[in-house]
Amino acid sequence: MTKTILSGLLSIGLLTVSLNSIAQNSDSVNELLKAKFTQAELDGMKSQNADEYAFWSYFVTDGFMVFDISKDKADSEMTTIDFDGDPSTINPLSLGLEPMETSVQTFRLGNSDKGLMIYSQKKISAKMNSK
Repeated sequence: MTKTILSGLLSIGLLTVSLNSIAQNSDSVNELLKAKFTQAELDGMKSQNADEYAFWSYFVTDGFMVFDISKDKADSEMTTIDFDGDPSTINPLSLGLEPMETSVQTFRLGNSDKGLMIYSQKKISAKMNSK
């Protein structure tokens, strides 16, 4: 009986930690989305168009890729965008970047050797559906 109680308490504890983590992750995604949307718009989107909210949430977390620009591509005609922060914390929406319907976009991040690839809406939707 003690094993059952301990097992139940452990399960409740793990569930609480999991739910707290999900809530914190949702809050951080919400903050990223505020670069484009107001809180009222986000609340409306969540209740009236969950698919759109899911799309934008996916975009700010997985709809782009930061990559190293190889030496042979260093002088390419890639568009440079102003960015001097940590590439691992980049939010495309805060840079005014959004996905195009079918075209992938690439940018150089400031004067760094890092690039930013914004996936197309079509590719983002396909990636979302494969998860």
